[in-house]
Amino acid sequence: MYEGSPTGLATPAATTLTGEAHYDYFGRGTPAVGDVNADGYDDVIIASFRDRDSGSAHVYQGSSTGLATIAATTLTGEGTHDYLGPVTPAVADVNADGYDDVIVTTWSYGGSIGRASAFHGSPGGLATTASTTLTGEADDDYFGRNTPAVGDVNADGYDDVIVTAYGYDDWTGRVYVYEGSPTGLSASAANRLTGESVYAYLGYHTPGVADLDLDGYADLLVPASGHDDGVVYVHYGVSGEDADGDGYPNTNDCDDADAAIHPGVTDTWYDGVDSDCSGGSDDDQDGDGDDALSAGGTDCDDTQATIYPGAYETLYDGIDSDCSGGSDYDRDGDGEDTLESGGTDCDDTDPTVNAAATETWYDGYDSDCSGGSDYDQDGDRRDAAAHGGTDCNDTDATISPSAHDFGGDGIDQDCDGRDAAVGEAPADCGCSSGASAGVASALVALGLLAVRRRPSA
Repeated sequence: MYEGSPTGLATPAATTLTGEAHYDYFGRGTPAVGDVNADGYDDVIIASFRDRDSGSAHVYQGSSTGLATIAATTLTGEGTHDYLGPVTPAVADVNADGYDDVIVTTWSYGGSIGRASAFHGSPGGLATTASTTLTGEADDDYFGRNTPAVGDVNADGYDDVIVTAYGYDDWTGRVYVYEGSPTGLSASAANRLTGESVYAYLGYHTPGVADLDLDGYADLLVPASGHDDGVVYVHYGVSGEDADGDGYPNTNDCDDADAAIHPGVTDTWYDGVDSDCSGGSDDDQDGDGDDALSAGGTDCDDTQATIYPGAYETLYDGIDSDCSGGSDYDRDGDGEDTLESGGTDCDDTDPTVNAAATETWYDGYDSDCSGGSDYDQDGDRRDAAAHGGTDCNDTDATISPSAHDFGGDGIDQDCDGRDAAVGEAPADCGCSSGASAGVASALVALGLLAVRRRPSA
């Protein structure tokens, strides 16, 4: 830290602050400044987002002698890879007690759902327990990825905090306005501003805050850098009436005649009432745009926003992501699960190939998943001669080069190109043709002898 003076910035540095370990990335974001203990001296908040793999923010208090070298307060991320601190913390007085409060974000919390936490200032310095914790709506929302904006949009004397989630709903983007109050920051958004289309990136950058019309209400300038050539929306701050006395003006309350209906209420799903003023269907609990099957819709699992008709199907994970109703292990839809998943389909990319299919021989495809050669119709383990094999008759399993040829029957059983002569020894019997003929003659003689001895009737 370099101190200012009547002659300009003094050198060398009056105070040098250092991170605790390698790769802490101490000071990776712009330091924030505020007077958390209201002693008249500015305090400095510096983050080290890789500290202990969860991130931390350190509060160094100012004094008459300059900036302290030891942090008075250290805030730490909740879990590994939460990364508290790469984004500059916001400083605001959300409860208007005269002590600056600090809002830090952990945008990678919960798989990039994101989180923002408000810590109150006090005479003893910054609290170490969050007074309010805000959380994004879904994975990859990147809630809190940018420095929160601060302004009093309803001119009630309490600073309001604006948090962005530019990854919301396929990068459509959403901006949330949380109002301050005597007890601190509200845990429910008073306003939700949503991009007009996917990849609009509403809130990719921190919104600007200004009183453009000088009416005393802070106005917001919200960029959507992905919308066509880029656009900035201007939203004017207003004050509304609260007819039902639920603490929400009619500018935010979707039913200002019923105190049980307002932002922040726990919605009772499938009762036909938008109790929390979310604006979505009361039959679409997971907010994926498809109503639940039980309510007459098409969503087969209304508790998971990644499961709905038209969703990308990840096969073989056991989840029917696109609500097709078929087996998750039957990619080609032929009614048979893949072999690798315990089924009988040897090619789960082709619906004409399965265990119940009729085999078309000699086309190179094992259509019926029998596991044998497509060129061996009779199953004798010899491919047909017409298709490069050695089987001269592929419709008869008794005919192949390894079969015995019975002479004189007119059939070439061993596929050597001819029928063996009567009495000719088979090629693999290990005997001579003469011996075979002698055996045959003996059998004939025995037959004649039996006829002679047969008793007359």
